[in-house]
Amino acid sequence: MFDFTVPFLSVLLTCSAKIGYTKPYQSEKEERNMAWKQWLVGAAVGAAVVYAIRSASKPALLAPEQALALAKAALGGPRAIRGSWIQSAPERYEKNGLAYTVYRGGVCCDDGDDEFFVNACTGAIIEIRPL
Repeated sequence: MFDFTVPFLSVLLTCSAKIGYTKPYQSEKEERNMAWKQWLVGAAVGAAVVYAIRSASKPALLAPEQALALAKAALGGPRAIRGSWIQSAPERYEKNGLAYTVYRGGVCCDDGDDEFFVNACTGAIIEIRPL
C-alpha cells in the first residue's frame, strides 16, 4: 500500500511558502506605512468591538415616568391616588442579599401614603413601605 502522507506534506509546505507573497521592491518607508495602517485598522476594529459588547451588556432602564405609571397601576386598585412622585435618578438597593437598580417613589392616598421601590429594568415593585 502506498503512503500519501509524505508527498502530500511536501506539496502543502511548498504551496504555503508561496502564499506569503509581497512586492519585491517595497521600500522600508512603504513597509512602515503599511504597519501603521494595519495597527490603526486593528485599533479601530478593537474599539468598535469593545463598544458593541459594553452597550449590549448594559440592561436598558425604564424611564422614571413609565416606572411611576406601573407602580400607580399596581398600588392604586380601589384606592384613590391623590398624588405621586418618583426620583429620576436610579439608585442601588439591596433586599434579601440581592442587589437591584431601582427608582424610589411614593403615592399619596386618602388612607395613607406609601413609599415604593420599583426595579428600574423590569418595572416590578421590590418593596412598599408605609410613610
